[in-house]
Amino acid sequence: MSAIAPSTAEPGAILSDDELRLLAEIGFMACNIRNAPKARAIFEGLNELRPGHPSVIVGFAVVHMAKRQWEDAVRVLRAGQQANQQDEDLAMMLGIALLEAKRVDEGHKVLKTLAAAPGPSTPARRVARAMTQPRSTSEMLPSSSPRVESRHRI
Repeated sequence: MSAIAPSTAEPGAILSDDELRLLAEIGFMACNIRNAPKARAIFEGLNELRPGHPSVIVGFAVVHMAKRQWEDAVRVLRAGQQANQQDEDLAMMLGIALLEAKRVDEGHKVLKTLAAAPGPSTPARRVARAMTQPRSTSEMLPSSSPRVESRHRI
């Protein structure tokens, strides 16, 4: 994997944040259809244009996760966090990668820290909260299950 440099957000960057996110989404979709090599190529190209951007780091981690290389995903996310300590998406993905790597205590610690962060709610914090809240079986079932009625009166 290419070295991950600190995030750059200079004016006049080749890609805007919106363009980068759109291209990153294409990379994520490639992972979803089990095409990790193409996804990796997309993220390597994005890393050339916007080195160390959090979306690029998450992309590299998702490529590893798609191949079930959990420890590699953890390594990439930890390196990315050093340069982007306040990025909540990196923290959320690190927590998930740690859980998948069977490092449950570390994963819960990362997610609980994110869930308890001060300030307004964000998508990453909501995911972290949902993943760390204990759930009963009844809470996992749909709240309004369709009622099934038989034509036969038994």
